[in-house]
Amino acid sequence: METRSDLLALYEHKIMPDQDFPVQLLQNHVTTKGYYFMPHWHEYIEMHYVRAGSTVISCGQERFAPSAGELVVVNSNELHSGALETAFTDVYVLIFDYSFFAKNSLENYVIFRHLIPRNETITKLFEDIFREDAWREPGYRMAIKGRLYELIVFLLRNYATGHLTSRENARRNRNLMRLNTVLKYIEKNFSHPITPTELAGLINLSEYRFCHLFKEVMKQSPAAYVNEIRLKRAHHLLAESDMSVAEVASYVGFNDYNNFGRQFRRFYGCSPSEVRKKP
Repeated sequence: METRSDLLALYEHKIMPDQDFPVQLLQNHVTTKGYYFMPHWHEYIEMHYVRAGSTVISCGQERFAPSAGELVVVNSNELHSGALETAFTDVYVLIFDYSFFAKNSLENYVIFRHLIPRNETITKLFEDIFREDAWREPGYRMAIKGRLYELIVFLLRNYATGHLTSRENARRNRNLMRLNTVLKYIEKNFSHPITPTELAGLINLSEYRFCHLFKEVMKQSPAAYVNEIRLKRAHHLLAESDMSVAEVASYVGFNDYNNFGRQFRRFYGCSPSEVRKKP
């Protein structure tokens, strides 16, 4: 059984059509449970502002469940995905090249806090940006740039958690590129037994060096990451397919049905049967 993510590379090479306006604005209105964007990463900063409903955004190994008025910031070179576990979500998505806006600035490689609570300033700036894009009156791009500068400065002053040097940022990007082969392999083969030795061989490293690199980049062990991928795929199948819970457990690589139930409840806080697709 081939799934959509088997066909997707985790690295997303985004091309901004206008180098003088390196910004993408999207709106996700989702009513179907499961993934609505699959795990991927890129060099740009990506922000998800929830207008209504709720969603689940994964950034690296962390999961956040923002509700209306809250913002999730995905930092540059960070693996992320989005899934719907409730009735619906309506999200503004803002993607931009931070280096363009931070030219000649000491904050070229800033790290922002992931989950940002409701804030009137952030709400107004997002609504202004998307309203300008919708109406597209004369000067709308300049207006969006202005609001985006305001948003970046506000986040810098209130929600920046650290900075990377240019060397650290380049190393982070290089390591993610190197692991991309491994992450894609896991995405395609998660239903089969996978060992660290096998993964290390894909990028010609010793098992020790590979595990060290993987944990440094992904903030968890290879085994924990494989387990997370299996559980996320199980959740998607439970919500979107007609497979039985036992069939899902077996398909994603859990030979022990009871262990699958325990792991699933620990990760999602509910049993597999609670996310079954409604008739």
